[in-house]
Amino acid sequence: MRILIIDDHPLIRYGLQASLQAHLPAASFDEAESPEAALAILNRPPRPDLILLDLRLPTLADGLELLVNLRKVATRSPVLVLAGEPTHDTVAAVRDNGASGFISKGEPPGRLAQAIQTCLQRPDEFLLRAALPPAPTRVAAPPAPSLIPRLWQVFAQVAEGKPNKVIARELGVTEGAVKNYMTKLLDATGASNRGEAIKLYIENIERWRADPRYREAMRARD
Repeated sequence: MRILIIDDHPLIRYGLQASLQAHLPAASFDEAESPEAALAILNRPPRPDLILLDLRLPTLADGLELLVNLRKVATRSPVLVLAGEPTHDTVAAVRDNGASGFISKGEPPGRLAQAIQTCLQRPDEFLLRAALPPAPTRVAAPPAPSLIPRLWQVFAQVAEGKPNKVIARELGVTEGAVKNYMTKLLDATGASNRGEAIKLYIENIERWRADPRYREAMRARD
């Protein structure tokens, strides 16, 4: 069994190799301190049976980019990712980018050795060995505001960044009427100003498009 350890800290590479050797006596090891060094090792035989990757190399972006490249170069070598502070987003990112497993740096060497063996036996099954924090509470999106078709039309044009003068001309009304619509629009949406209303529109328009009043307003606008 050949294992490639990728970590930018020499002491961590040495510690991982020493601790794993006690649990995997038949294993041999290669070490890489950078993405460039790792790819150089992979471009010459023999290829490793498994790659142990420190995700922060030295940044999360560097580790994720290297993970993508590893999956392109060493398609048959499963990648087991190491991280110090795992989060739900981090785990999802490494899984979506082709890693075979994720393990916290806080796990004891015996568990790491077991994880390596599991990834080798079942590389297509994502292995998770980390205590994750509680999943963040997702705030429900606000319901579509109750607007008449004319207010939906104004709302859409405001979100496009058009000033009142342009909106008035395109809708065939006065600027005073547009200002009155804006007052009603802010009251109906709960936005305190034009900027908040635009932000609300951008964040929710994909869901609001299902509202029949919105569709009716846009048909009338077209």
